[in-house]
This record gives sequence, C-alpha cells and structure tokens, in this order.
Amino acid sequence: MFAYIRTMTSEHTHRASVRGIRRRWRAHRAWRLLVTGGIAALLAHGVVHAAGPARPPRVVVVRPGQTLWTLGRRYAPSGTDLRRWVFEVERLNGLHHADLVAGEAVRVPR
Repeated sequence: MFAYIRTMTSEHTHRASVRGIRRRWRAHRAWRLLVTGGIAALLAHGVVHAAGPARPPRVVVVRPGQTLWTLGRRYAPSGTDLRRWVFEVERLNGLHHADLVAGEAVRVPR
C-alpha cells in the first residue's frame, strides 16, 4: 500500500515538474516574441524615417526630339538603371510606350 502511495507521489511530482517546464517554456516564447516584435518595430520606424517624406515627381516639358530615354539620361540619378527609370515614368504618366510629343508635360521621379 505504501508503494502505491509513493508511486502516485512520484507521478504527481513528475507531472508538476513537466507543468513547470511547460509554463517556463511558454513564458520564454512569449518573451522572445515580444523582443523580436519590438526590434522589428524599431527597425521599421528607422527605415521609414530614414527614407523621409516622399517627394512629389518633377514635371518636365518635352522638347522636340526628346524621348523618355533622353530624359532619363538627363534627369535620372547617376547609377540608376535607365530601363527601370523609363518604366517608372511610363507608370507615373499612364503611358504605354516611350514616344513623346513636344510640349507634353511629363512627370519624372526625383
């Protein structure tokens, strides 16, 4: 009879220790999630402020003979891929081609 009680006590102690381990593990996971989320929020905050406010696009009036490619050589920042810059200008202005008409106002990114 005493062996049975001892076994029950041993099982109970084992279960209690498992519960304690699980509880600590849950607390550890929650703490890790909180720290990771805080770091992500700080990084996102820094990225947003580092980029600064978005500047509106510059408006350029097209001269005779100019194309998006010649505008790109003049107005795109150095080191920019002109293909991407031209695509962005087409997107900004709703163009479906790179042909321009003299006197047309075109928005170009800064």
